[in-house]
Amino acid sequence: MKLIFLGWFYGVPLLLIPGVLRHLDDAGNLRSADGPTAMLFVYGGLACAVGLPAAGLALARLRRDRRWSVYHGAALAIGVLLTAVTAASLATIDRVEQPEPASPGHCQAVSGGRGCPGG
Repeated sequence: MKLIFLGWFYGVPLLLIPGVLRHLDDAGNLRSADGPTAMLFVYGGLACAVGLPAAGLALARLRRDRRWSVYHGAALAIGVLLTAVTAASLATIDRVEQPEPASPGHCQAVSGGRGCPGG
């Protein structure tokens, strides 16, 4: 049970901090993350924030260990609150995708001796 608690205590911040930092721009404002890796970190961290304490609480209750039941119960409450706050803040990010720049319909010669294929 101690291993589960320590995994939650150190593992969740290790997953959430890089995931949330990838959603911040230089000014500290939330923005849409570049690539899917940031969301994997966030989803993994949020799942562990609730899943590990729930498993630890179930195991502590099964073993009738009052001390670890209190620890894992408090960790579960913190995990649920952390999940709610993180999900609410990330839900406010604009999910509007940037339109792709229109490609020209004709060939444009490039300096440096490279011309259009076919003349």
